[in-house]
Amino acid sequence: MRALVIALAMVATVGVAHADISKPKCKDPAHFIYTQTNGCIKRPQARQKTPAESYVNGLDAVGTDPKRAFTLFESACTARYAPACLQLGVMYQSGRGRAVAKDRDKANALFEKGCELGDGAGCQKRGSVALDADEAKEARGWFDKGCTKDDGVACGYLALMIDHGYGGAKDAADAKAKYEKAHKLLACPGSGMACYMRAYFLEAGLGVKADPAAALASYRQSCAESFGDGCHRVGKILDRDKGDTKDAVDSYVKACELENAESCGIAARRLSDADPKATYPLELAERACELNTRECGTLAQMYRLGRGMGKPDQVRATEIMKSACDAGDHYVCVTYAERIKDGVGVAGGKSNLAAAIKILEGACTASEATACTQLGQWTMDGKTDDAAAFRYADRGCTLKSARGCFLAGWMTRHARRGAGGLGGDPKKAALALDETGCELGSGNACDEAGELYDEANDPQKALARWKTGCAATIDQGGAPCVSLVRALALGKSAPKDLKGALAAAVRLCTLDDTRCPWIGGLTNDAADIELVKSELGPACAKGDHQICYAVGLALAKGTGDDKKRAREMFASACRAKHMTSCVAEADAVRNGIGGDPEPAKATAMFRKYCDDQRDAESCYQAAFDTRDTDGKATLDYADKGCTLGHAEACNIAGFTNYTARKPIAWDITAAVRYYTKACDLGSSSACGNLGEVYRFGLGASPDAKKSRELYQKSCEAGSAYGCAGYGHYVATGEGGAKQDLKEAERMWRESCEAEYIEACSELALLLQRQHGAASEVSRFQLRAFSLAEKQAPTNPEYMYWLGTFYRDGVATMKDQAKAASLFGKACDSFDPFGCIAAGKLLLAKHTVSDREQAHVYFQRACAAGVEDGCAGLKAAEAPVDGAVGPAPQQVHAKSGCACHGEVAPGGQVGMAFLVGVVAFGLRRRRR
Repeated sequence: MRALVIALAMVATVGVAHADISKPKCKDPAHFIYTQTNGCIKRPQARQKTPAESYVNGLDAVGTDPKRAFTLFESACTARYAPACLQLGVMYQSGRGRAVAKDRDKANALFEKGCELGDGAGCQKRGSVALDADEAKEARGWFDKGCTKDDGVACGYLALMIDHGYGGAKDAADAKAKYEKAHKLLACPGSGMACYMRAYFLEAGLGVKADPAAALASYRQSCAESFGDGCHRVGKILDRDKGDTKDAVDSYVKACELENAESCGIAARRLSDADPKATYPLELAERACELNTRECGTLAQMYRLGRGMGKPDQVRATEIMKSACDAGDHYVCVTYAERIKDGVGVAGGKSNLAAAIKILEGACTASEATACTQLGQWTMDGKTDDAAAFRYADRGCTLKSARGCFLAGWMTRHARRGAGGLGGDPKKAALALDETGCELGSGNACDEAGELYDEANDPQKALARWKTGCAATIDQGGAPCVSLVRALALGKSAPKDLKGALAAAVRLCTLDDTRCPWIGGLTNDAADIELVKSELGPACAKGDHQICYAVGLALAKGTGDDKKRAREMFASACRAKHMTSCVAEADAVRNGIGGDPEPAKATAMFRKYCDDQRDAESCYQAAFDTRDTDGKATLDYADKGCTLGHAEACNIAGFTNYTARKPIAWDITAAVRYYTKACDLGSSSACGNLGEVYRFGLGASPDAKKSRELYQKSCEAGSAYGCAGYGHYVATGEGGAKQDLKEAERMWRESCEAEYIEACSELALLLQRQHGAASEVSRFQLRAFSLAEKQAPTNPEYMYWLGTFYRDGVATMKDQAKAASLFGKACDSFDPFGCIAAGKLLLAKHTVSDREQAHVYFQRACAAGVEDGCAGLKAAEAPVDGAVGPAPQQVHAKSGCACHGEVAPGGQVGMAFLVGVVAFGLRRRRR
């Protein structure tokens, strides 16, 4: 049924959106006069001082003196001359020349009066207004009256509604009869309006066989017979089907000459974009505003930008908006209120929130949906009256504001409806609002609906809403595309579909260019590359460097020639100071994309961009390149990137302090400070690192609740490392977590799959306690051992883990000597838990030399702020009297370390395999 509503709405533009009296020049003005409803018609013969003469004089005056025309129409209508009532109504409908304030109720009353006086066009106008308001039954009644009075347009509407059962019963025979009557009444050639209606029937296949070519010809005939809407429709078809901008603009200009206000605005924008200095577009914008106050926005925008006048004139822009708002254009009132709130184009640049709110309140009271929604947004943002904010948003939704529905749904879902709350199920109420918003076209509402369905374990509906939302064109910030990409790429809420994920990512790139890097990670073959080139190539050709960068990421996944082209595109955009492309070019140089690998040259490029351009990503890349060779350079560049707000640069700075990369001293306090900033900036790895800090007391007092919250934040952001730590709290119920062994097992399985040893070990222990299958327990133990053995030669954390396996005989034979050696090496590389484990083994030997060495190891762990290290230190200093040192069970087992989380360039939270600021095969890497 929605498709029918849209179809009817398109027909309803005839005399609704532009139903407004105009006075272009007819070829024979002595015998013909222009009306927008039919183009040039034969001038009515009327005696002096009769209502008919007043009507004719009004038609003559409307183009030059709208106020006089209004007076003449009013006089004739009062004398019960039906055509004058119609024209007076359309003046109230459009606010023509601001000679009269727009007033929908008065316009409707005048259309009804004209209908009652026998004018079928008046009935048709009243029906069109009802149709525009989705009052189908009422609209059908008015069209029936108009058709009875032999108005061809009304018969056309009525036939269409009967044919589809819209607003009443469906009756094919009756519809056929009404179509025939409409075609008979709509004589073309002979009437611009008749040609327009006939063209629409041919285009939509209503009562006749669909014939697009014949439809375009009929629209052209309508235009030739001075019917502006016909010219407007020709322009739309040329834009849609031909891509013929010049001819389309010519059609819009012709329509503007015939007083189609929307075409005036379109032509003004197109011509102004082509030549910002041209003055003719400004004249077209002035004409649009004069014809219909709803079209004043283009004129105001041109003054705002200084188009056609040399420099911007913010005061004039605001004045135009005020004039339109005062004339009754409540849609313009919204933008005007925003400028008053921000102090733009007003005396002294002073903000006046109270005045802005008053303007919006008036527009909202007058049923302007966007005004109600904006009031809701401002009130909610101010956090002063959630109940009022919800009322405004809900009214906006009722008035069919898509964003109003989204806002009301969001407030409902997040308990922001104010005093009185909400009875029943908040999620169910929120879903109803989001569904309405999604149906009205809000991408954000579709996203919220998808999330609610996902939470309710209805993946098919969730996926459907995300697909609808990603394709939406209003209230669209890219959120539903993000959800869709994740669902399809990760196999969440749907089977994994990388092709579909790439298509969604391409769409997302056009909406939110910060997400364009995802395209590189999702491009896998030649077909993918062609998709990216075809969808994004035109925007790149127009000079959109961020889009070119995305195309380059796709090309970098291709053949030798594609890779060369990718590097060339990055270099070209870099020369235009597009820093993201500069970073991509440097990474291509580093990794040999489109040429030989030149790591040293790439590092020099990153350093230059960091030092000269203060580019945060370049600083991070420079730090990353030196992480294994020069601790000072790493920390210097990481600190610069961190200062510039790069989360992972802060993380690597903390990593460098924690691991004491030569010549940097071991500084746990500094590491925690950097990790804290990195977590606050959005690094999921850093949040996981902090979770470990507070779990084991590494440079801070142990705090189970804080640790749990940080691990949870890291996990929810998509970090498998964070989920490994969070699983501990879910399994034990510590730190305020709700104990759930099944959920803990699920998280550990996923984290183990992502190669986190702690998760594999914890999972094996859990299954063992639950008497799980011995084979599965052994498999996870062996996986943990293999991971540790693989990474131990270069990573002190893994040295520690491997030592515990040899010490306890997990997946290998017990070997205390080998365990002691691994613990000692881990400690020498500044792993505090390796220090504690090494100290414990030495204390157990009871020799003086072993006690002295244990003292050194415990001292290092104590210096790191680990309480068990300080306890061991005291034990090592105690007199030898029997067993020395804490019993093994008194010292915490190590689970991970706070130095985890060094991330490959461009690692994206929750989407590591999808993205990369320069994602050419690099992955997360533990220290």
